[in-house]
Amino acid sequence: MGLAGGLIRDSSGNWVLGFQRKDVVASSSTAVECWALKDCLQLALERNLIGILAETDSLTLVHRSSQSDSVEQP
Repeated sequence: MGLAGGLIRDSSGNWVLGFQRKDVVASSSTAVECWALKDCLQLALERNLIGILAETDSLTLVHRSSQSDSVEQP
């Protein structure tokens, strides 16, 4: 089990919302990071936020997400 979370800020750096998920069942820390990114993007879409810039400290996730043919579902 892992804990995934994140936050959304506006273009001025002001906090918009934060979230956490306590029930992440994942085989690696990269998979947990993937869940956090997915949840964050889903929340942004649900709130009709546009011009999204996603940041993560997972270099593996950055590399995988920039290669469209190797992106896996969390």
